[in-house]
Amino acid sequence: MLAKKHKLSRTHDIAGIFSRGRFLHGRYMTVHYRNSDRPSPLFAIAISTKVVKKAVIRNRLRRQIFEIIRLNLDLTKDKNYDIVFVARKNIAETSRKELKEDVLRLLAKIPENRNRPSLIV
Repeated sequence: MLAKKHKLSRTHDIAGIFSRGRFLHGRYMTVHYRNSDRPSPLFAIAISTKVVKKAVIRNRLRRQIFEIIRLNLDLTKDKNYDIVFVARKNIAETSRKELKEDVLRLLAKIPENRNRPSLIV
């Protein structure tokens, strides 16, 4: 399970990513991201009831995506963005392997942040 320190939970922050961020399209989801002043990225997942009706399936998908992110946090260490994954209609029919490939492909497409703040020690 992804630690709370890596999760983006405030509605205001998520709305800011949607309004002022950039996005990338994948096969099963869209990724919205925006520069952050934090040293590591924060993640959120949005799965609408219009996309998947059953809460059990939505929550399982959310847990699977968070686990894929947790296991691959090293891919995002140079990217200090706030990142929101938004599920698309065909996500319910996908396998875990295809979901993992899509998440990793999208994380790899997010550019490294060149305006990263320097850490003063």
